[in-house]
Amino acid sequence: MKEEMHSALVTLSFSGNFDPILMAAEIGLPPTKIRELKMYPDGPKASVSYASKAVKGESLNIYQIVDDLLFDFHPLAQSISSILRSAPCDVYLSVVLEISTKLDGSTPAIGLSEEAVKLLALLGASLDVDAYLLQ
Repeated sequence: MKEEMHSALVTLSFSGNFDPILMAAEIGLPPTKIRELKMYPDGPKASVSYASKAVKGESLNIYQIVDDLLFDFHPLAQSISSILRSAPCDVYLSVVLEISTKLDGSTPAIGLSEEAVKLLALLGASLDVDAYLLQ
């Protein structure tokens, strides 16, 4: 029987009424997912997302996973902030955790470094954490 592990996936997404190919090009980093412009009840939306690799382990450090994902965004932060002023959109950092109840070790360390908080604030990003218990 396979031993259960904690797992985490972190995603930084830009969502709004814009051309996602153009937005990705303006951001300057290759996205992991693009969702084309589509009509929703609250209006047209597209998204450009950047995801970490799924991380599994007996102990996880969300601080480090977030920092690793955001590393390439730091030098581009001012430029991306300018882009967002001309093409307003929702920016959010999503953290999805699966926490094993069968491990004797610690639960994942959940938090953000000062650098991550500053970058997310500059981008006007919100934070969404979804935690699921694996039993």
